[in-house]
Amino acid sequence: MSEEQAQVSEETTEQQDFVVAEEGISRPEWLPEKFKTEQDLLKSYESLESKLGQKETDLRETWEKEIHEAAFADRPASSGDYQLPENIDETLAPDNDLLNWWSTFAWENGLSQDEFSQGIAQFEKTTANSESAREDEIGKLGDNAQERLQAAGLFANQFFPQDTLPAIERMAETADGIKALEHIMEQLKTSTSIQTEPANRIDQASLEAMMKDERWWNPSKRDQAYIQQVNEGFNKLYNGS
Repeated sequence: MSEEQAQVSEETTEQQDFVVAEEGISRPEWLPEKFKTEQDLLKSYESLESKLGQKETDLRETWEKEIHEAAFADRPASSGDYQLPENIDETLAPDNDLLNWWSTFAWENGLSQDEFSQGIAQFEKTTANSESAREDEIGKLGDNAQERLQAAGLFANQFFPQDTLPAIERMAETADGIKALEHIMEQLKTSTSIQTEPANRIDQASLEAMMKDERWWNPSKRDQAYIQQVNEGFNKLYNGS
């Protein structure tokens, strides 16, 4: 081969961007020797990606398991294995809904015995504060506080609908609430007294005095029951019925 032919052959080889494999398959020069085709490289990459993804999943599951075990390491074997304070009667505990709820909650959330006991102590403290506050309110009612409470309770049960009693009970937790109930009781006694008096004891002056009450003349405070009682008083006075 002449020198000129050799030079042309060399230039042609440099311009090619691929080489010929032993099997006669063309492949790019940039392709690593261990891969015969681009498809082989792609399959290898996909396989590696799958393995890495699986490894990441395994690691995450392992971490989550370790975190879970660490978080629940100090809780007892079951919710019934928590130890109760000495001041709580263990024979009554199974029937206590609040205590059962707390032990179940504590166990499901991995609380230790100390954390369980702290929760009970905090509840007892809150309850004690509430009881102390209630005693303070009762003290404001004076020496006959118990009688006043009993009278207010009997009145509420007789006068208010059953579905409103929870609200009335909350109202009666304070001395001011008891006084409000007593005011209602007194007003009812006053407003119904006209119905219980004999007809000859009702006179026009007393009826006219009742008409001066805001429940009669003030549009914003009109009480239909009160107005009806006044009207019935006039009927009894002049019509005898």
